[in-house]
Amino acid sequence: MVRKVISTLMCVLLLLCGAAATASAESVYEGTISSTFLDIADRVNISVFDDYVYYRSGQYQYTLLVGDLDLNLQTGVFTCVDTCQLYRVNQVTNGNYGSSSYYSVTGSEVTTFTVSANGIMVYSNLGPYPCLKSNNDIYIFAILIIVSVMGLCCLVRPIFNFTLRARRKNRS
Repeated sequence: MVRKVISTLMCVLLLLCGAAATASAESVYEGTISSTFLDIADRVNISVFDDYVYYRSGQYQYTLLVGDLDLNLQTGVFTCVDTCQLYRVNQVTNGNYGSSSYYSVTGSEVTTFTVSANGIMVYSNLGPYPCLKSNNDIYIFAILIIVSVMGLCCLVRPIFNFTLRARRKNRS
C-alpha cells in the first residue's frame, strides 16, 4: 500500500515538473497467441524476482509487461506497482497479404500501467494463468539448491562422524 502511494506521488511530481510519465490502461485483444510470438517472448530475459504478463494487444501486436505487478483476481486486472518494462512485439508485413513479414520489438519504461484480462487468455506468473517457458528457471534454481545442500550434507557427514568417533575413542 505504501509503495502504491509513493508511486502515485512520484507520478504526480513527475507530471508537475514536466517530465513524461507514461500512464495507460489496456484491455486484452481477443484471440490466441501463436507459437512464434511465444518464442519471441521467451527470448526476453525475465528475472526470477520479476512478475510479468504477456498478452495480445492488437491484431498484429503483442505486449509483455515485466516488473513489480499486482493482480486483482476478481477483476483480472494487472497493475504496475512501480516502474515496469513494457515490450511491444509487432508483426510488420511488406505489402499484400501472403508476402513476407518481420517482427519488431520496442521497449520502454512505464510508471503507471494497468491491463484488464477480462477472462481472455494471457500468460503470467501470477494467478491461474499459464507461464512462459523462460520463467521455469525458478524451478531449476530450486532443484539446484536442493541438490547442492544434499551433496554438501553427504560430504560433511563422514567428517562429522569421524570426529565423533575420535572423541569417543579419546575418552575411553
